Amino acid sequence: MSQTTKPTQGVPVVRQALSYLVARGGPSLLAFATIPLFTRLLTPAEFGQYALVLSWAGLANALVFQWMRLGVLRFYAEHAEAPGMLLRTALVAFGVLCGVGVVVAVGATLLMPQEVPPALAALTLAMIASLAWFELNQQLLAARLEVSRYGVLAFAKAFLFLGIGWAIVRAGGGGYGLVCALVLSMLVSSFALTTRLWWSLRGNFDFGKLRTLVSYGAPLTLTVGLMVVTGYSDRLLIGQVLGGQAAGIYAAAYDLTDQSIAVLMGVVNLAVFPMAIRALHEQGVESARRLLREGASVLLLVALPATVGLVLLAPEVSGALLGREFSAGGRAIMPWVAVGSLVAGLRAHHFDLVFQLTQRTRLQVWIALASAVSNVGLNILLLPRFGVIAAAYTTLISYGVSLGMSVVLGWSFWAGEGPFVTRDAIRIVVGCTVMGVALWGLPPMQPGWVALVAKSAVAVVSYGVAVVALDVYGIRMRLIGR
Repeated sequence: MSQTTKPTQGVPVVRQALSYLVARGGPSLLAFATIPLFTRLLTPAEFGQYALVLSWAGLANALVFQWMRLGVLRFYAEHAEAPGMLLRTALVAFGVLCGVGVVVAVGATLLMPQEVPPALAALTLAMIASLAWFELNQQLLAARLEVSRYGVLAFAKAFLFLGIGWAIVRAGGGGYGLVCALVLSMLVSSFALTTRLWWSLRGNFDFGKLRTLVSYGAPLTLTVGLMVVTGYSDRLLIGQVLGGQAAGIYAAAYDLTDQSIAVLMGVVNLAVFPMAIRALHEQGVESARRLLREGASVLLLVALPATVGLVLLAPEVSGALLGREFSAGGRAIMPWVAVGSLVAGLRAHHFDLVFQLTQRTRLQVWIALASAVSNVGLNILLLPRFGVIAAAYTTLISYGVSLGMSVVLGWSFWAGEGPFVTRDAIRIVVGCTVMGVALWGLPPMQPGWVALVAKSAVAVVSYGVAVVALDVYGIRMRLIGR
């Protein structure tokens, strides 16, 4: 067992994570609220339209633009004194890629007008470009450690999507109308809040900076694209094999569960990774290792209880938060997706960071390839036989494959001390066990809001008491001191 840090040493990581919890967690709660709202206003088939466009756009966005975002996040600290040339290079590359996208969309509509109607091609292209631009701005603010502005951007997008989406769907816009609402919310919030950052840049396009971004980001782009295949291929295959209605039910349950866990783990990553990059450049490898270990414990602190809660409270969550036509299918899917999301988050937000810090990103391609191949292959094999639930099984299996490979390939980075088995991590596992036993012992209740609120309260209290009693991160001593 490694005890690389005292309980109090993780406090800066916790504080930074709490800052991002407000900046990203609040907007994510609003985004989370859109799923219960729109699953009540849309039919499963209409929600399936929205989910399928978003899936194709997410895949294209990852394959075409991800290298740029990751490169800006990784190298901004090295150019913090004069970032103009780096960011101008990224901006020019973004514009060129958008132009190529327009040519591809026009060509697709001319060559395959039946399969790709012009309106759908234009809508998908708009979704890809707006998603890429919004996420590029998010990464820039994260690299600059501007937590407040990051939060304002995320809040603005969430509020706009909720309001515009409600208005369009109520007016009969259906699933494609919801896509339009998301595009508008991302464009308006980005241009309103981050345009000044780009206009104030001093510097020109530089091929050397472009090569740096591409050489670092290209393997990661392929990696992220393959992981997006893992995350989205299931619903695309469901749409092909079982129809749009089944895809809509699966997407609603998957997104409700995955967002609950992924947002919490993403918040920790936003806090830890930029700090680890700076620590690596200013203090050396051991300092970066220490921050990653602390970050892993914080990941468990927030994500493990959420996973346990979603597994045990799936009937209550689906009954209260999903529309009537979605809840039955969601109840079966959610526990498997919850565990899969935890596994995927540990890989992406802890173990894979080793490859990015050491610039060995090509290793991640093989990890992602194994995950994508296993996911697609198992879905093709099992979906016709077992139905929608097979997609949840295969997602968990494929994420497990990727986690195992990431641990093995990155083990040497930890210098024989192990990746994150610290005293606080063990205490967190014990606290989640206490919470699970408390939930398991409750009497049966009719699924719905009353049961969800009551059981959630028991979960929060039991876990909170256990964390204080076990003195995770020295919290008990701090409370006594105050």
